[in-house]
Amino acid sequence: MNYQLNEQQLQLVERIVTVLEQDNTSPAIAGIVALLLVSPCREMTIDEIQEQLQLSKSSTNHAINILLQAGMLSYGHKLLARKRYYRLEVRAWRDFLLKKLKRQKKLNELLSEVIEQRPEETHEFNKHLIDLVNLMEQLHTSSIQLLKK
Repeated sequence: MNYQLNEQQLQLVERIVTVLEQDNTSPAIAGIVALLLVSPCREMTIDEIQEQLQLSKSSTNHAINILLQAGMLSYGHKLLARKRYYRLEVRAWRDFLLKKLKRQKKLNELLSEVIEQRPEETHEFNKHLIDLVNLMEQLHTSSIQLLKK
C-alpha cells in the first residue's frame, strides 16, 4: 500500500472510531472499519492495517476474524502474492441492520409482555414503558420501510 492517511483522513478515522465505540464496538474492530472506509486503498493486508492503526498482531487478527464471521469483511489474494487483502463488504451491512432490527423487534415484544405483567400501582413507570414500546415500534416500522426501498 505505502499510503499514509493525511491529517483530515486521520481525524475522520478517529471520529468514526469514537462513534462506533459508543455503540459497544471494540476499538480494534472500530479502527479497522474506519480505516477501510476512509482509506483510498480498497483493500489492505493485515500488516498494513496493523501499521496504520498501531495494533498488535493478536488484536488485529481477532478483530479481523470477528468482522469476517459477521460478513462485514472479506479477503482475496493478488496474483503471486501470498498475503490476504482485506476489504469491507458494505453491501452486507444492510443485512446486518435487518438482523439488528429483528432483535429489537423481539425485545419490543418482550417489553409489551412486561407491560401486561406490571402492577397498576406503578402507573408512571408503566406509562414511560408504554411510550418506549410505542417509540420502538414506530422506529422499527419506519426503518423496515426505508430498507425495503
